[in-house]
Amino acid sequence: MRHLRRSLSLFIVTILAFSPVAWGQGTAAGWQTDASLASKKSDILNLLKTNSYDSDRQGVEKFFDNYYFARWTQPANVGQVRNFSQELLIQDFKDLGGGARDYFLNKSFDQLRRMVADQTVTPTARFNAVYTIGMLNQKEAPNANTAPTPYPQSLPYLIKESGNAAAPDYIRYGALLGVLRHAIIGVTVPELRDTEIPALFTKIIQDGKPAAGRDSGTQELLDCSRLRAIEGLGALKGVGNNNEIIAILLGLIENSQESINVRCQAARAFGDLNFQGAVSSGAQINFQRIGTVLLNLTKSVCNSELLAIEDVRNKEKAKTGAPIAAAIPVATEMEPDYAASTSEVQQEITNAVQRIKAEFSSIAYGVRGTRLTGTSTVGIWPMLPPDDPVTVKLNATTRAIGQMFRFLDEGPKEKPAPAPVASALDGGSPSGGPLERPAPKKDDKALKVNLLLIRDALQEFGTTLDGIIAE
Repeated sequence: MRHLRRSLSLFIVTILAFSPVAWGQGTAAGWQTDASLASKKSDILNLLKTNSYDSDRQGVEKFFDNYYFARWTQPANVGQVRNFSQELLIQDFKDLGGGARDYFLNKSFDQLRRMVADQTVTPTARFNAVYTIGMLNQKEAPNANTAPTPYPQSLPYLIKESGNAAAPDYIRYGALLGVLRHAIIGVTVPELRDTEIPALFTKIIQDGKPAAGRDSGTQELLDCSRLRAIEGLGALKGVGNNNEIIAILLGLIENSQESINVRCQAARAFGDLNFQGAVSSGAQINFQRIGTVLLNLTKSVCNSELLAIEDVRNKEKAKTGAPIAAAIPVATEMEPDYAASTSEVQQEITNAVQRIKAEFSSIAYGVRGTRLTGTSTVGIWPMLPPDDPVTVKLNATTRAIGQMFRFLDEGPKEKPAPAPVASALDGGSPSGGPLERPAPKKDDKALKVNLLLIRDALQEFGTTLDGIIAE
């Protein structure tokens, strides 16, 4: 699941940046490990695949207890633990079914829980252990379009660890990723789906709200979990008792103290909620208000990105001693295109394009789900009357977002060059039409915009939004 892998990478990078000591080595030598058992792996797995593991149950137990999981805990294996996890999930569970799969799942769950709880084990092993618990499957997906069946025993444990205030941050976050995965795939136990998991997600979101005096690094770590909790609320699809989930999401979006990432993730969650089911069950939802809040957020994101782009441009100008943008008439401003820019500026352009697309995509998803145009059955758009003023404004906004995306992908429209006239000198007939010359090769990977063009496009987009909102 791409979003979980991205979340995992983001958290590791953040915690390494702001809390290196907490991510360091354990204080002990790890569990006693019998390396001589490594050679028995193939035989043990064959016993499982043939459901004949009871023929050497003692040997199977010894292999898993004294080597297979114990090696995760060795400080010398810190760099291999992630590989051990993937090996277990992808390779060693492959083709296992029946009693053998149940045995291996239960054994894995027991040993990994033990690892998570052992404070003398390296944090790397403990984090990967809880993360792996969240990825265990009772049944693998039969094809790419079908979800697997998660190991059901893991969910209550993951919920408990996610809310365990005594556990380290990385344990709580790893457990949260597991809860999120279960929510996305679908939780079948009503009490967990409708009460315990929403309460967990809500507490994480509310407890991590920006507070006076909190440093940016701490807030960024909190927001890593809050972003996943917001995503989880959308994945559960319920609007909550008395529309409490809707109220939470609107509160996040309207709070200017929240980061743009958090506000946009809250907007995106509206594209996942089951509004049609809620209304059918009697819920009274003010969709006009939700639409208006999303319109205002679009303008806020535009303004935020304009400031971010100008900040980067002015820093680049300061490096070269060039006058800052405020001192240059707009008509005379020029910047090199992407291909001619330094690698540092190219990275800034790439970051800006990806960030702007992600932010506006989240808002558009909240409005219309996966569709920018045409009919839709998710998001708030299908819940509004077609002629409602808010509907008209949302349609105009999503069209403008689509135009912005095309500009970021294709760059400004080039004026067509005059066609060359054929002559006998260049191989054509003097009386014929223009020669067919091969178009010059272009670097398809190179972006077609620079920071100045992005700035100008955002300014134009903002003007368009002002007109849409004022209508």
